[in-house]
Amino acid sequence: MNMDSINLRLKSIYFLLILSIIFGLNACSYSFTGSSVPPHLKSIAVPTVNDRSNSGIPSLSTYLTNQLINNFIDDNSLQIAKKGYSDALLECTITSYSNKIAAVTNNSNTGNQRQISISVKVVYTDLIKRKKIFERTFSDKRNYSTSASNQITLIDEKANEILKKISEDILLAVISNW
Repeated sequence: MNMDSINLRLKSIYFLLILSIIFGLNACSYSFTGSSVPPHLKSIAVPTVNDRSNSGIPSLSTYLTNQLINNFIDDNSLQIAKKGYSDALLECTITSYSNKIAAVTNNSNTGNQRQISISVKVVYTDLIKRKKIFERTFSDKRNYSTSASNQITLIDEKANEILKKISEDILLAVISNW
């Protein structure tokens, strides 16, 4: 064998080795974005959340609706569209809101800790195949101290924290079907 044929063989082997590495790495790559969103679904409608909780807090519905829309925009797995123009529909209803004593001290009826809990029923529907993908209830709760100076602001903050967490759980359920 002469030197030219050896160099040609080495170059060929080197080239095949590089291709194997490149294709091998691509085969191992994966992505979570849209991991279980059916491929025919490209858009989702998120109508205003219904509030049937009797909480007396008018901002719950608006806050959750906006949080869900922002989550889908940030995630970019499904585009937000109007109800008549979307491939999927996400209908949410706040079913319960409670603000109750979480911890009582000194055997009295006055609590030092209160707990806010919220539940949201979600129906996720494939409008193309006309079938319900899931119907679930998402819940969360937060405690707060009754000794805080501005109770109304604190209650609003805790309710928003709960709704933010629930909206994240809803997004995760839609895009990964957990």
